[in-house]
Amino acid sequence: MNRVVKIPMTLRALIVAGTCLWTSLGCAGLARRETPAPASALEVRLPRLIDSAGIPGLAIAIVSHGRVARTLAYGVRMAGSPERITDTTVFEAASLSKPVLAYITMRLVDAGSIALDQPLSGILPLESHDPRANKVTARMVLSHTTGLQNERIGSDTLAFAFEPGAQWRYSGEGYTYLGHVLEAITHESLQHLATRLVFAPLGMTRSSFVWEERFAGDAATGHGLYGETRPPARPHVARAAATLHTIVRDYAQFLSAVSRGEGLSDSSKVRLTTRAIDVVNGVHWTHGWGLEDGPTGPALAHHGDNSSSGFTAFAWLDLSSKNGVVYLTNSTEGLSIVRALMQEISPGAHPGVEALNYETYDAPSRVVRNAIYQAALTNGGEGGLKLYRVLKDKGPAAAFPEGLLNRLGYRFLDLARANDALAFFQENVKAFPSSANVYDSLGDGFVAAGRNAEAVDAYRKSVQLDPSNTHAKDMIVKLSH
Repeated sequence: MNRVVKIPMTLRALIVAGTCLWTSLGCAGLARRETPAPASALEVRLPRLIDSAGIPGLAIAIVSHGRVARTLAYGVRMAGSPERITDTTVFEAASLSKPVLAYITMRLVDAGSIALDQPLSGILPLESHDPRANKVTARMVLSHTTGLQNERIGSDTLAFAFEPGAQWRYSGEGYTYLGHVLEAITHESLQHLATRLVFAPLGMTRSSFVWEERFAGDAATGHGLYGETRPPARPHVARAAATLHTIVRDYAQFLSAVSRGEGLSDSSKVRLTTRAIDVVNGVHWTHGWGLEDGPTGPALAHHGDNSSSGFTAFAWLDLSSKNGVVYLTNSTEGLSIVRALMQEISPGAHPGVEALNYETYDAPSRVVRNAIYQAALTNGGEGGLKLYRVLKDKGPAAAFPEGLLNRLGYRFLDLARANDALAFFQENVKAFPSSANVYDSLGDGFVAAGRNAEAVDAYRKSVQLDPSNTHAKDMIVKLSH
């Protein structure tokens, strides 16, 4: 049952005003590239959703009975620019790369080039001294049961959280490793493999795991939480987990091929579309896809989130009807509309979508944060906090989570306004004194302000609350020399 959140009048006014906060992004008055008559409910609602969420541009494709039925495009390639999104605009597809790698793997399984249960270390050793590395198989990678972390940060080493095959843990590192294994087996680059086994056979003419200059004339620019542009990824080396660049029509062609099992043996088609391991209630994982117990039966789903470069994406396919959807956005906020969009596509419960747990475009916390941000831009951190305190006195607790002030603090660090950032971090310490994370963030604020001694104190407090905080420990060592 949907839960209705009662919002005080002050916040209701902000929510109404919130739809106007983003018109400077160039999202207002979004025009459809295709205008069939009569317009569907989805077409009527999408421009409003995009504008309310602050998404500069979106391309979407509808799959009907295993075929691409239509594509639609809205908004602009970059905020403030006149160049419109079209169905040939190239986006970063982020983790929608992973189902493509799974399809490639299954084609190589069918060809006898690799077995799902053979230890991959015999082909290419994993960069780990842990003996568990010798147990990792392609089946484990595809079903996210290797135990490896999602992504290494900085100098992090590969690490196992559990015995390979024992349980589920989403791991981009596993997919990247498998991509290298496939290259070693075939003596082909992943880009060449993808072109030979996926892009060329399926007519995906504007898709690539590496950046191609031919995309430059019609490529989207990514945007962050506050509409700021993000530096694009221009990979020259393919990374199987996340570097796919594509257009919405191409990915819809791939989704259609998956629905029909095109190019796959019967056994490989089954592996891509049936449960390999349970994740949470109503959500499982196949060899490459999330699998939800959807409103009309099992459905494949996968999301993509390249936050650093400002792109998000989502794909969904009902296995019984072979109806589906894929959309690509040039914003970190693209998944804030996934729940609302899926109710237009397939009304009913979507446990896979709920499990993503992204802040919705109309969440009170988001509307409040945007209002405080606008106030702080004009009146500084203290001006923003003045509004924060007024709203907090009147609003529901759910509108003021720990991450609200932290996000604002880091945004002002990005703007090189360290004192304003510190104001938000210090207020958050008062609100959440038992959180190691807020003290860690406070330390980052003090570092940016050149107040290293105070930063060390903040990091030490963070370590006291969470002894596993390696970032704080590293910063204490760095600042104490």
